[in-house]
Formats: sequence, structure tokens, C-alpha cells
Amino acid sequence: MLRLTKNQIQTYRDQGYVIVSDLFNENQLQNLSESLMAVIRHDYGNPEPAKKYTLTTNVVEDPNIAEQESHPTIVDAAQALLFSTVIEPRPH
Repeated sequence: MLRLTKNQIQTYRDQGYVIVSDLFNENQLQNLSESLMAVIRHDYGNPEPAKKYTLTTNVVEDPNIAEQESHPTIVDAAQALLFSTVIEPRPH
């Protein structure tokens, strides 16, 4: 189960996003990247680097994307952010 720190939740509140390192393995990242690029190409043609895109296609239809969006770690992080669960790290 993923537990976000107080700093991660505050970053989300301040900036609208949080980065969670090592969430996916290399294979999962490659599959997700390929699936997202296919959706972007479908909606926009050839994508331009460093540009933001809004996906209009139902990406849940793609099994690689659907698998990641329902990944238990993603769900845990979303619940922590939505319900403001703050877990302080234990001192080592």
C-alpha cells in the first residue's frame, strides 16, 4: 500500500501534481508510453515534443492504460490525495 508523506500531499495542494518515484517497472512504463502516444497520434497526428495534450479518446478502452489507472498503487495515491490522508514518515 502506498502512503504519501505530508510533503507530497502539500506539493499536490500547492502545484496540482505529485511525483511518486518507482511506481511502475520499466516494462509497464514502456507499455503505458506506447499506448498514450498511440492515443495522441489518433487525436492529434504527429505529436510535438514538450507540448501538453488533452486526450479526447476514451483511453480506458486501451488495456495498457486501463490496467495502470486501476493499479492499486495509483488508487491508493488518489485516495490519499482526495481524502487528505497524511502519514508522517517514521524516524530511522
